[in-house]
Amino acid sequence: MTVQISQKTAIKTKHQTTLSIDKETKQLAAIKASQQQMSVSAVARILLRDYASGRLEIGTRIKRDENGFTKKATAKLDKIIKDSKDPKNLSPMFDDIDEAIAYLHQ
Repeated sequence: MTVQISQKTAIKTKHQTTLSIDKETKQLAAIKASQQQMSVSAVARILLRDYASGRLEIGTRIKRDENGFTKKATAKLDKIIKDSKDPKNLSPMFDDIDEAIAYLHQ
């Protein structure tokens, strides 16, 4: 961000943001960054800029099946399909709302 003081003078100000990173990840990143003569802040800045610009895509680490579902989602869908085939989960057709409400109160 640049703050215009006059036509001849401008002062650059930096905004600071805090990111929460676990200790082990920070230490590993610091080691690698120092090997490349960089700071962890520089690495974070590069990664965030690349992510924001679309040069970096971050995929999920959750395992999914061939249809793109997690095991938990697949289990829920399987239960829904199974329940939908059970006749006790089907209601008859109703001609009006009163008939439907009466059926629910049986």
